[in-house]
Amino acid sequence: MAFEQLTYEVRDGVATITFNRPERMNALTKIMEREIREAMDRAGQDAEVRAIVLTGAGRAFCAGMDMQMQLPYNANGTLWTEPIKLWDVSAARSLPYCAERTRLTIRPTLTAVTSSS
Repeated sequence: MAFEQLTYEVRDGVATITFNRPERMNALTKIMEREIREAMDRAGQDAEVRAIVLTGAGRAFCAGMDMQMQLPYNANGTLWTEPIKLWDVSAARSLPYCAERTRLTIRPTLTAVTSSS
């Protein structure tokens, strides 16, 4: 399965998941969140993967949520069909799952962080 906003590669027992939106400093979108979950699940189920590395393409690991893309999308990465209330946090519920998935995997998970600061 090909990903749209990240790359996934396994080499020498290491799965490398690279956030691949360098033009936006790898700012997270709903699509990227879904793809991170899928890539983490794939790495966790692959018997050849002994460790997982999360990294970002370009000059930054991740700039946080991409606010230009965040509001119009729901947790499935599809457009909302009704107005969004600013206090409604349901659109961001999948991000904690990404963090929880790294904690629950039996594979050691490392981050290779770069920064433009």
